[in-house]
Amino acid sequence: MKTKTITINGMHCGSCVKLIKDEFAKIETIHSVDIDLGKKEAVIEYSSDELDLHELDTLIQPFGFSIIDKKKLNLN
Repeated sequence: MKTKTITINGMHCGSCVKLIKDEFAKIETIHSVDIDLGKKEAVIEYSSDELDLHELDTLIQPFGFSIIDKKKLNLN
């Protein structure tokens, strides 16, 4: 089992958390999702070789959420 922490933009309440968890549960290789609303982060436990962030982002974008890829942010 592997884990990955991602940042999700647009969450502001418990209903947002539930909706995102429900969407991520549609992916067979995801075993658990723990979301910290205050930090806007999700810790995802999965069994595949790699977690497809684009697929996750595509699932939640219609609801106004997006995944922030910290590796692509320019922190200079």
